[in-house]
Amino acid sequence: MIKGVPVGVGISRACMAVVLDTKEHKKILGYTCTTEWDKFAKAMALIQSEISDGDTELIELTGKYVGDDFYYEDVKINDYKIKFRTIMNYKKN
Repeated sequence: MIKGVPVGVGISRACMAVVLDTKEHKKILGYTCTTEWDKFAKAMALIQSEISDGDTELIELTGKYVGDDFYYEDVKINDYKIKFRTIMNYKKN
């Protein structure tokens, strides 16, 4: 699990990426891939609202590191928790 202030979010095809700034001021790139478009839309809207409001409220990504990459399976923002049915295979190329 990682926590940080969201500074960027994007979607491309079946994957969503989030950049978090941790309390150690380290930038972490996390991503997930799924075909649950409704969950992408909800997560994207919530993350973007946190970026836009200008405060430093943390969001939480739960998943695991594979090498330098963080693959997340759920995101927690305020009182919302969105769990993705991921299609990631977690293999490092």
